[in-house]
Amino acid sequence: MNPDPVQSLPPDRSRRHWLFNPVGRLAEALSRPHFLRFDGFALCFYAACIALFVTMSAMHFHGSSINIYRAGYHFTTAGDDALFTQYRTTRVDEWNYHTPAILNQLYGDQRLSTDHTPEGPGEAVLLANVPVRHFTELFRPQFWAFHFLPVETAFAVYWQAKTLLLLTGTFTLLLLLTNGASYLSALGALWFYFSSLTQWAFSWPSLLPEMIGLFGWIMCLNFYLLVGRRPLVLMLAAIASAVAMIDFALCAYPPHQIPLIVSGLCLTCAWVWAHAGRIFTWDGARARGRALAVGAVLTGTVLCAFYLEARPVLLAASNTVYPGQRVVNGGGIVPTLYVSQFFDFWNTETNLAPLLGSMSECSGFLWLAPLTLFALGRRRGPLPRRSLRLLLGCWLAFAVIGAWMSLPVPAAWGHWLFLDRVTTDRCVPTLGLFNVAIVMASLCRPRTDAPAPSWLDRTARFLGWALLAYFAFFTLNDVLAGHFAFRVLVVTALYTALLVLCVTEHWRFLLAVSLLVPLVYVNGQVNPLARDLHVINKSALFSFVHQHPETLRAKWIVFAHWVDPDGFITAVGLQSVNSIKVIPQLSELSLFDPSESGQNILNQSGYVVAAPLAQGEPSKFTSPSKGVVMWEVSALDARLRQIGVRYAAFNGNYPPETTAGLKLLNDEPVSGMWLYELPDPGMVP
Repeated sequence: MNPDPVQSLPPDRSRRHWLFNPVGRLAEALSRPHFLRFDGFALCFYAACIALFVTMSAMHFHGSSINIYRAGYHFTTAGDDALFTQYRTTRVDEWNYHTPAILNQLYGDQRLSTDHTPEGPGEAVLLANVPVRHFTELFRPQFWAFHFLPVETAFAVYWQAKTLLLLTGTFTLLLLLTNGASYLSALGALWFYFSSLTQWAFSWPSLLPEMIGLFGWIMCLNFYLLVGRRPLVLMLAAIASAVAMIDFALCAYPPHQIPLIVSGLCLTCAWVWAHAGRIFTWDGARARGRALAVGAVLTGTVLCAFYLEARPVLLAASNTVYPGQRVVNGGGIVPTLYVSQFFDFWNTETNLAPLLGSMSECSGFLWLAPLTLFALGRRRGPLPRRSLRLLLGCWLAFAVIGAWMSLPVPAAWGHWLFLDRVTTDRCVPTLGLFNVAIVMASLCRPRTDAPAPSWLDRTARFLGWALLAYFAFFTLNDVLAGHFAFRVLVVTALYTALLVLCVTEHWRFLLAVSLLVPLVYVNGQVNPLARDLHVINKSALFSFVHQHPETLRAKWIVFAHWVDPDGFITAVGLQSVNSIKVIPQLSELSLFDPSESGQNILNQSGYVVAAPLAQGEPSKFTSPSKGVVMWEVSALDARLRQIGVRYAAFNGNYPPETTAGLKLLNDEPVSGMWLYELPDPGMVP
């Protein structure tokens, strides 16, 4: 069976642009007609991404909201305000958990250790997405800089790697799906990057940007392994694919990974269907087989070795009440939530309808994929057969994930695809990625000789879509208790109608301007642009504990009204028993619950907030919400010294009896906290 002839779109105009002529030959040399087509613009896009990565890293720029400890909580006067926008309070899992966990690995007593870390017992740190001295780090390039560069430079490299991986991964995947339409692929990559959910979820500890970027590279590399012919290139692709798959797996957040994997299977089926003639042939089969075997063996060996070492930690995580044993049904995302995401331009942390929750949970994408169905047959011919089959694969992924999010699918049905472990809101990034892919692939349809509609017809359709959109937004606003003003409804309806007309009429340039200008202007301000980490390493607490190394080697307990000081304590390098735990410290905390009445409360991943009691009062545990454990305990409880706690930090005003009998480490507060040494058990009255 002979491979099908190459079906290509008309050559991209960027090939004739003077700026890209010098790299045109290189682009042609790198192109593979049955796989990926590059042009000068595509190579310049990659070069721009790399240049941005190098420049921002060299200047120590990052997007962490860690400066909240200076400007928001006044734990220190060190550090500078963000250069562009400010910290984000809703980013609590970033500034109070993930960034402090990374810094603890670098400023703590045992640098890059896998043991005795705040994340929990054993090697719990391996599930925390932080740099460690471990063989798996060889397959996580975003963390390499922490092993040989200064902390602030390495942190900037780590942060900028998010943008590099996300932009290049999505651009390459879209380049493949659009058969080399580089302008559209760049538009799609930037659209996804600047979408509200991407920006608000940019710093989640799950490493969502890296995960999606890796997904794009994995798909493209594995597709090449199915159709490639050159032995050396196939072997390099196999190794690169193995590294990307290992890195993707080690992100260790199934609620985001499973929807991507399910969608990847849909897209793989479409790729095999589209390229069956080139895949199922003896031509180059031996080289492809060797490359696939090398990639599979490398991936399997590393992940099996990781599993055998981390098995106790993985089992402990899977046995937690939350989130390990959580099983969910499909549905829960109502149509109004999809509609509400057209208002993302108007939502802020301080101006958000109560029913929408928080910014990071209610934001999303401009759902334009369904609109492409209205463009069928309008002055555009059909896509080439292979491109059409890939588009159908995207639609299949969109339909499967969308059905799980929107329909009341029983958990038993979702279990066949492991979707019963995925809350529907965690599917939004995957659905958003394929929303973009469908629109970009649909815009590749070739023009026909059919007469263009009149401007009167276009105006009528624009007004019709605007009225339909206004009706939908008005209905939604009624549900949201009239949160949005009339002018907001009108402007959003007109903007939506413009996007509809751009998609249905294939106005690519106007679509690019209409999408990117407001997205960049509004969502480009979501992540702060900050430099260095002076808010931590120039603080009074950092100086104090590093001048007293014994405080770094012992455990601390942090008494506070909420979770805020725990991250600051962790970031300076201290080991706290009540910081956020990936794996709960059941063996230690169970000593304070002899009746075992609070085991279900203790056995969950999340924050542990300690509240002080007077001596002699019994310890107890409560859980005000999932992922938060309130621990009431006396600082003079002898069991604290039994589990290795030697020091206590108090943040807030507490009755004198809660600190009676403790030894002050400093005559005045350090970074707003009173520091004490606990007495030896034999000295407690």
